Amino acid sequence: MSPLSIRWSLRVLTSVGVAAALAYLPAAASGASGAPTAASVIASTKAAMAKQTGVHIVVSENAGKTKTTVVVDLGTATGTETITTGKKFVAIIVTKKFAYVRGSAGGLTGIMGLTAAQEKIVGTKSIVMDAGSTPYTSFKTSLTTGALQSFLPKTKGTTLLPVVAGSGSYRIRWSVKSTSTSAKVTSVLKIASDKTSLPLSETVTSSTGAGATTFSHWGETVHLRVPSSSNLVTYTKVFSPGG
Repeated sequence: MSPLSIRWSLRVLTSVGVAAALAYLPAAASGASGAPTAASVIASTKAAMAKQTGVHIVVSENAGKTKTTVVVDLGTATGTETITTGKKFVAIIVTKKFAYVRGSAGGLTGIMGLTAAQEKIVGTKSIVMDAGSTPYTSFKTSLTTGALQSFLPKTKGTTLLPVVAGSGSYRIRWSVKSTSTSAKVTSVLKIASDKTSLPLSETVTSSTGAGATTFSHWGETVHLRVPSSSNLVTYTKVFSPGG
């Protein structure tokens, strides 16, 4: 039996006058010559994100006639996520002590990968996982601010696109090569060129679909509404040999 999985990054879902502008470029994102480079922009953004206590992320993807929307709020130790694909949905909550997953029948089987028998055990309840367990750790890693680093590409193969005067942002572009099971994916990440150096949006394109991600409410506090104890089913019960 497979453990529950997270799919909120578009990289998984689809697998988001220069001279005048230079006057607005922050020193933190500049290279040795004073002009920004892909490496300096990535470095300053990585440092800026590491200081953040929260962020609101919305991911939208269109593949054929199916639209998928993922809404995520990341905190330093807590987080929430909702995934909606057509009529299917899944909601995930991570607290300091537990993680919870609930969803529609189609969401639990089609998005999270539960079997029909496992979905029947869950029903309208939430699956609960204790802190320290393998599934809890997986969710916490994906739904807290430490996951933000996954949005940044490696310097090699990443291009800093020409700066658009007055845009207040940098754009970096990179691609992930196609494989036997996935198409080539190209991403363009827009990053604020002021002292915040934080991501603003990302677009992702491939031959099988396209998507967009927006980042907002940097520094937010994540508010949680956990399910009642009477509406829970344990992870062990769902994924036991008889589940």
